[in-house]
This record gives sequence, structure tokens and C-alpha cells, in this order.
Amino acid sequence: TFQFDVVALLAGFAFDTYNTPETARWERGEDGLNVALLSDDFVPSVYKGVLTVRLIAVEDLREETGGTVEWMTTGERSDPYVLLNVMED
Repeated sequence: TFQFDVVALLAGFAFDTYNTPETARWERGEDGLNVALLSDDFVPSVYKGVLTVRLIAVEDLREETGGTVEWMTTGERSDPYVLLNVMED
């Protein structure tokens, strides 16, 4: 059945996607897109828990070769990231 209140709510969300939220926690998704979390209550409401990982040390990072000039002209710079695989028993 058609539910006008749900349609109106979803239409509002569609228009809100064009606005940058003023207060949000930003994270980068697996696909490389930036995601704005407007509420700290969202993640626990969708997932069973939250795992927080603090990186202690890194090894074998690529050295910056061209510095700021290379980055500004080519857009290329070191962008290290961490892959974390959590297995459920």
C-alpha cells in the first residue's frame, strides 16, 4: 500500500544528499566514498557492536618523493591504509 508519510520522508532524504552536513563524523567507505554519520547512535542501532582499532606502528611505507609540488601537480601522494579482517567464531 502507498504510504504518503514514508514517501515524503524518503523524498526529504533525497534532497538532503545534496547538502553537506555541518556536524557529522566522516568516514571513508570500502568503495572509497566519504560517508557522513550524523549521529553516534546510528552505528550501534544497525550493527551488533563497534570495534575500535588503534594503529600502533607501521612498517615499509612508501617514501614521499616529490613533496608538495608533485602532489599539487599530479595529485599523487602516499595514502597508506590498513586492511583489517575480523573473523567470527
